[in-house]
Amino acid sequence: MKRALALSVVVALATGGCGIQRLLRPAAPAPEPIAAQRPTLAPGEIALTWLGAAGALVRGRDRTVAFDPYVSRPSGVLPRSMVETSLPAIIVDGLLRDLQGAQNLGRLVAGNVRPDHAAVDRYIPKVDLVLIGHAHADHVVDAPYLVQRDGADLVGNLSAVQVASAYGAPRERLHVVGPGEHVSIRGLGVSAARGAHVPLLLGKVPGRGVAQDPDPAPLRGGEFRTGGMRIWRVSVDGIRVGHLSSGALPRDFPADLPTDVVFVSVALGKKDDGVLERLLKATRAKVIVPIHQDVFFLGLEAEPRPMPGWDENTFAERVAKASPDTAVVVMRPMQERIVDVNSGRVR
Repeated sequence: MKRALALSVVVALATGGCGIQRLLRPAAPAPEPIAAQRPTLAPGEIALTWLGAAGALVRGRDRTVAFDPYVSRPSGVLPRSMVETSLPAIIVDGLLRDLQGAQNLGRLVAGNVRPDHAAVDRYIPKVDLVLIGHAHADHVVDAPYLVQRDGADLVGNLSAVQVASAYGAPRERLHVVGPGEHVSIRGLGVSAARGAHVPLLLGKVPGRGVAQDPDPAPLRGGEFRTGGMRIWRVSVDGIRVGHLSSGALPRDFPADLPTDVVFVSVALGKKDDGVLERLLKATRAKVIVPIHQDVFFLGLEAEPRPMPGWDENTFAERVAKASPDTAVVVMRPMQERIVDVNSGRVR
């Protein structure tokens, strides 16, 4: 019990909250799946969904695109039978929730990483195209199953394609696209710009490099390699949608990259790094959607625990100062929102 409590407090502190406060918060319920029957889109409208972590869905009138889909996160808490204690139930639930998170994090870092097909089927509807910003496990591991299940095409860097192949995705559906390239797949125009990853451990990015002919799945956490970072733009029904899979920009990020809707990862980004301001200036985005603000190694929850430093109001203030005409759309997991990109109206 003492070891379990210590692990729980470490996870709580590492993810930006006071350990005692975290233990006093019970696990939140998992989100409901996206509704099977979804509203028809009018001209100028697009449907957006945050999947948790850096995952996102973009639904047009007849095509759906997934960015970095990742829902293979055990939800809830470990069984109470794991501990014998007289502590109040609310504390025990918080403890077991954090232990589940520690277990998930250990798997992503060093264990065998397997997609949860049942979770993917529950939360991700049929997609036509999957775009991978970089090939850490929490960005790529669910994508190969979508290629197999839906006959979707996957576009990414070499690492993403190698990982997808190792997990059984057919090679003819996998496409390597580099910075500055423009391709058309499934009638969707796709372009790539060079991206960057936020430094994590001792100022370094874990898992840097390229996955070279990995062994058949399951890969261990350490075998996932980022590959070259990509910032994607895809045109869906004439609406340009961008996706930033990590909260950093390279020095050579284009100064002119017009985009209507941008998903921007905010995990561990700093308020004074200028990334958000540079992105808004280059894209002149009409709509911006913050993502990757949740603790991605905890289970999927309708009200997820935020990453350290994330503050919704501060984000909105920065956007308003840098680009007053840009609408901020903050989402909850699996909550599809329909956005009119011309007016910024959300329904």
